[in-house]
Amino acid sequence: LISAHTNGFVTVRTSFDNELKISSAEMIGAARDGRVTGGDAFAASLEKADPVFGLPTLPFLVQSFEVARALNTRARPLYEKALEAQNLKLLYMTIWPATGLWSDRALNSANDLNALVVRT
Repeated sequence: LISAHTNGFVTVRTSFDNELKISSAEMIGAARDGRVTGGDAFAASLEKADPVFGLPTLPFLVQSFEVARALNTRARPLYEKALEAQNLKLLYMTIWPATGLWSDRALNSANDLNALVVRT
């Protein structure tokens, strides 16, 4: 479809199930280094590249589709700036349910995690 709409100038080769062995967290580096020419990743997995990508994981920030859309609208310029610093361009964003694990104390070992009471 993209190839047809760009008269063959742009082609897309999709790969699923980590066929290229590039995790979501590595996507910015892979695109910046030319291992891929584009990628799709959940924002929170990019948080090591820039803390702004952790925004959608903040607990209880998003409680509805409407609030998620508003968050995306407000976050987009911040994401664009973070990607621009890596010489990359944000093409699109999707609404995704917030995820993350938050604790009121440091988790330094598997035992610390096992002792944590988690609401799912």
